[in-house]
Amino acid sequence: MIRTWVIGSGGLLGGSIKGELIKKKQWHFTPSSPFLWNDPSALKQQFATQITQFFSHFDSGDQWQIVWAAGKSTMRTPESVCLQETGMLKDFLLQLTQVLQTHSYAGRLGFASTAGAIYTQGQDSPISESCPTSPSTAYARQKLAQEALLMQWASECEACQRLIIGRFSTLYGMHQDQNKKQGLISAITKCISNSEPLSLFVPLETVRDYLWSDDAAILFLWHLNQELPKNSDPIRLIAQEESISIAAMLEKFQLLTGKQVKVLYSPELPQGVYPLEIRFQSLHPITASLFKKLSLSQGIEKILANLPRAPIQ
Repeated sequence: MIRTWVIGSGGLLGGSIKGELIKKKQWHFTPSSPFLWNDPSALKQQFATQITQFFSHFDSGDQWQIVWAAGKSTMRTPESVCLQETGMLKDFLLQLTQVLQTHSYAGRLGFASTAGAIYTQGQDSPISESCPTSPSTAYARQKLAQEALLMQWASECEACQRLIIGRFSTLYGMHQDQNKKQGLISAITKCISNSEPLSLFVPLETVRDYLWSDDAAILFLWHLNQELPKNSDPIRLIAQEESISIAAMLEKFQLLTGKQVKVLYSPELPQGVYPLEIRFQSLHPITASLFKKLSLSQGIEKILANLPRAPIQ
């Protein structure tokens, strides 16, 4: 049996991954208590305790599958905070190594990274896994540092049969974190719901790739479960592979809701940090014949359909 643990299951992507496991009735681990991310010393002890709890469920022949989808950082997060998240990942891997040294269980590790943040300057279009990275923020630099940390760990850990690093395009879904201050689609939805203007720090011509989080989860788990040599390239671009400008996005919302959103433009970061256009095309497309990504219009309609209805006067 494959036993899976999704770290960060309270977030948008992690929640979608956990939901996909539940839908397929696959075993997943639920820790006894939530991680204390704001208390590093307590967090180390929690890592040790909960890793031990996870493996206590194993029988002979079982395999582990751990997905790290945790993290609150964004493109505007200070470097000190990004460094803390890298430190947390390092602490987890150290604790995992110690436990794996006492067990014979083999398994796979998946990591949620970013695509748009690390490909920012002078890229070919479309961008694939073979394109060079060009980080311009602390967030992007630390994501690459975390990727390198994981690749080194996986190469040295005999119990780790496979590492998959998913570089995700812009995700959106039903449970976007409104406190994270990112997510254009959730921001537009909130503005429409509250009759508020939309604050933008990039031009309306900015083009991005938006992927429904449940589709992202399916794609990621599919890649994680492929039978490939351990030393294969772990990087996978996970995207809709269709891009749209902010202006076109606003028109789409207006068509679906009949409401026009007022835009307030206030640039916050130096020019060049956010490229005007990003398009993706993976070198490793999914081959599952029945899988079809949700279209952007379908995704927006799902979100709008779940908005709270105004009380009847």
